Amino acid sequence: MTSTPLNETHEQLLKVGWDVVMEKGFHHASINDITSAAGVPKGSFYYYFKSKEDFGLALIQYYSCDYLENLERVRDMSDLSGYEKLLRLFRTDMDDLAKKEYKGGCIVEKIGHELAGQVESFRLSVQEIHTRWLNSLIALFEEGQEDGSITKDVSAHDLVQFTRYCIEGAMAKAKIEKTQAPFILLETLCFERLIKAAH
Repeated sequence: MTSTPLNETHEQLLKVGWDVVMEKGFHHASINDITSAAGVPKGSFYYYFKSKEDFGLALIQYYSCDYLENLERVRDMSDLSGYEKLLRLFRTDMDDLAKKEYKGGCIVEKIGHELAGQVESFRLSVQEIHTRWLNSLIALFEEGQEDGSITKDVSAHDLVQFTRYCIEGAMAKAKIEKTQAPFILLETLCFERLIKAAH
């Protein structure tokens, strides 16, 4: 799932750590919570991570690589237009959130909100991840503008930023109400009326 292969225990700690941190928050998730959920000795944690901070940084990098790899897989679907690829990414993410009963979301944003203002290493890591995501999404929007499926009335950069803000708001509302309604409204107004090219 990441560019550097991980052994089973290392990857298990990161996968289970995602669940624990999403449920409890990074501050309240203890190392014992993570190792107990992973079913490994506490010493295994320190074999792979120097500290809880080191684990947190590895966790958001792991997630970010997984997201980018999925984005690239969708971008390689040559039978879809740029707009169709974007819509597939959006719907997949929203369906995944619903399957997790609206308890999931983006670990990068969750940890970023908790720590980016307090710990410089997290602020820099989250900033670097956002830049990589932004550049990849801009490339997808530009592809859609070139094939005529995404509007050219707004720059790809501004469309990506605006869409991101809308999705974050819809996700927060969906978690509170435990419904897909905010995403359906977002798709109707933001995707179909703003992003999609008029024909």
